[in-house]
Amino acid sequence: MEIKHMTTMRFFVGNLNNYISYKQLDTVKELSVHLSLNYNRLVSWLNFQRTPPLAVIDEIANILQVSSRDLIGTKIDFNSYTFIHTLNNISNEKFCVNLRKYLNKYDIKTAADFVAYFDGEFSEHTYYSYFKNKNNKTPSLKSLEILSQFLEISPYKLIE
Repeated sequence: MEIKHMTTMRFFVGNLNNYISYKQLDTVKELSVHLSLNYNRLVSWLNFQRTPPLAVIDEIANILQVSSRDLIGTKIDFNSYTFIHTLNNISNEKFCVNLRKYLNKYDIKTAADFVAYFDGEFSEHTYYSYFKNKNNKTPSLKSLEILSQFLEISPYKLIE
């Protein structure tokens, strides 16, 4: 799957560009400073060369005072958006709960079932890392897209 075709990335990049306009920032460098992000890393996302991990989406959404779900799942009009000032996005926790719910819906109970259902796109190790009690793996947007395609849902449904 090409990054530029990913729904989540199109919303993410579009919303960051809208935020630049909303805040009247002159450069992407100013946005990288505002978000406390490495400039080259930010540029790689804006140019659809790489995807950010979900944990970073949460950090950015917290700074922008928007939900992570909105940041990757809707076009945000920052001029009329109701900002959430005390927001603490916890998409990874929501991801684990929601992924388990959808896996149960499809009767996917084991790591072997997981690998088989997703046609080998993910390993048993990935399955176990998503559901560890501590330090569970945070998926990239690309992984979120692949999971959602197989589960026939919108990607943001896994983190709402």
